[in-house]
Amino acid sequence: MQPEPTQSPGSAKKGPRVSKPSTQASVDELQGRIQHFRRLVRETADHVVLAMEAALLRLCEEAQTIDSAKRRRQFCQEAVRRLSDLKIKPNKGRLRDLRRIDALLAELANELADLR
Repeated sequence: MQPEPTQSPGSAKKGPRVSKPSTQASVDELQGRIQHFRRLVRETADHVVLAMEAALLRLCEEAQTIDSAKRRRQFCQEAVRRLSDLKIKPNKGRLRDLRRIDALLAELANELADLR
């Protein structure tokens, strides 16, 4: 008769072994999620650009509807000055530049609404 194997106190059986996803599977999943997010970023940026371009066009069209030629000229000159003074560095791709543009467009739209 052979003696039964003894287990050390910390090595009790824990039931069936559950396999963990492999490291490669985790990396693959992360890459898939990143690709998805890249598409979302691109789509979101495209929509932001389209909305800002539309706001610029609307601003130009609505400026033409100011009744008084003097007030229209003053508004247009002031808008040109403020747009020119805006310090934007497109090559840096900064979100703060987009926020500045958006804020200026909102300000000009509000001023334009007051003039009409």
